[in-house]
Amino acid sequence: MDSSKNRVSMMLTSFLRLCLWLTLSFVVLLALIQTQPYDDADLRAFFALTERCPSVCLLGLRPDVTLMDSAIRGLDRNGWVTDLTNRVRGGTGDLSWRWSSDAPAVIDPTHFGRVWISGGVVQTITIDLRDSVGALRLVMDDRSAASLSATWQVTPLRACPLALATYWNAPARVQLITRSAIQQPVSAFAVWACVIRT
Repeated sequence: MDSSKNRVSMMLTSFLRLCLWLTLSFVVLLALIQTQPYDDADLRAFFALTERCPSVCLLGLRPDVTLMDSAIRGLDRNGWVTDLTNRVRGGTGDLSWRWSSDAPAVIDPTHFGRVWISGGVVQTITIDLRDSVGALRLVMDDRSAASLSATWQVTPLRACPLALATYWNAPARVQLITRSAIQQPVSAFAVWACVIRT
């Protein structure tokens, strides 16, 4: 009887040691992953370009301020833009373009850039990025570039609703949009648009 209790005790001790070893290994692995630096220098550099504007802008265009003719001239001269298409009729419509090889690495060149114009004035600028919604959130939390007329809107390039992990890891679409065009309450800086399933 004692020998069977002894065997059970030894097996239990061995099992607990194995569990402890596996748990500690997993914790060390997670700690190593977390200590790796995240390099968001390209994304920060891209948004630093917008800080050269007198108010919130993207590609030198400012919603509710830049006129259609100025937008077309600016995009024509921009080295990142190629194949500009003008679908504006009667002061309303969109401009779209492909990205040149000189565009920053953060921009997803497989998607067109777009500018929506209404009443002859830029209303929305849309750019799809390679970086995730989560990475963008980290960069944009540091920014204080909100204005009374425009705000940033970030949406995932995945169908909503999303699971939380999918939302944060999805590639991001960034829009600089007039506040009057947003249908939902606007935070102090950015609208993070999507329904999240928990």
